[in-house]
Amino acid sequence: MPVDFLSDEQVARYRRFRPEVSVAELEQFFRLDAKALEALAGKRRPATKLGWAVQWGTVRMLGTFLAEDPLDVPGQVLEFVAEQLGIDPVCAPEYLTRPKTAYEHAWEIRDLLELSEFSKREQEVRDYLAARVWSTIEGPRALFDRAVVHMLREGILLAARGDHHADAADQRGAPGRARPAVSHAGRARRPGAAGTAG
Repeated sequence: MPVDFLSDEQVARYRRFRPEVSVAELEQFFRLDAKALEALAGKRRPATKLGWAVQWGTVRMLGTFLAEDPLDVPGQVLEFVAEQLGIDPVCAPEYLTRPKTAYEHAWEIRDLLELSEFSKREQEVRDYLAARVWSTIEGPRALFDRAVVHMLREGILLAARGDHHADAADQRGAPGRARPAVSHAGRARRPGAAGTAG
């Protein structure tokens, strides 16, 4: 399916953080609730707790896990989560020492939040869009945004890398695909340091 109709802004924000996250977004998506705190109680290492909690908030905000680098988030996200846990965010890079841990946590969080893989509910998204095409005069860009909102609301993980939307973002040179210039430890140490889009 061609996605050349997407605006540069749509491509840039699909499955990625903006450089700055608002206080309202931090509170809405990264404030740990009772369920999250209960799941975290079984984690021992500070870096493990921090990484898990960052992934939990990321999927709630973006509708996806950052598989390549789950800590590629704006600095204020790390600081906000670390403060809630009473953890020094400088420990964050330790979370990446065993890559399988991040995947195991993603599966655990997916089940905890009762999220569905896009591939399992793709037909539902197609049906939703087909209904909108017939009942509205929205163009392709608006329909794309509606589909993303629908998926977030319904607990459907956004199409992952390798799917046509993510590939289009990569092909169009969207910001955030390059490795961050600032290390995780550097972002964690510098209050207010903006991370790259992820």
